Amino acid sequence: MQDNLESLSDLNRNLSVEIAALQNDPDRAKREALPLGWLAKGEYEIVLTDRPLPSKPQLSPGKVLPASAPTGLGDLDIKATSLIVVLLAFGLSWLRDFRASGRGTTRAKQRRPASKSKTKKTPKRPERPSTAAADTSMADTLA
Repeated sequence: MQDNLESLSDLNRNLSVEIAALQNDPDRAKREALPLGWLAKGEYEIVLTDRPLPSKPQLSPGKVLPASAPTGLGDLDIKATSLIVVLLAFGLSWLRDFRASGRGTTRAKQRRPASKSKTKKTPKRPERPSTAAADTSMADTLA
């Protein structure tokens, strides 16, 4: 445990020296920022395609990394997700109500064998003439 504390205190001293150098020496900060792809205002990066691009520096314990804000979902992603949830809730609610009303059962369960002795035949109602036919018959009677 003592070795661990000593190594951590050495690492802390080295990082404190790094922080002081980055805060006080602008050339040092520039040298550290260039490999990370950071440029000062008015500077441009020229990329030559004939030569391979330099590889990104490997991360090691104690390496100070710039903080970046976490990215959230985009507006369209949130709207699409909300629409899916609402449609799913509506569909499940409709399905539950449909099954509860008894209309969701199969036709085989709904049909009952009809016996001939208990069935009653109801007479059909006479159809009413359409209004167009009534208008023409009324016009014929008036003329």
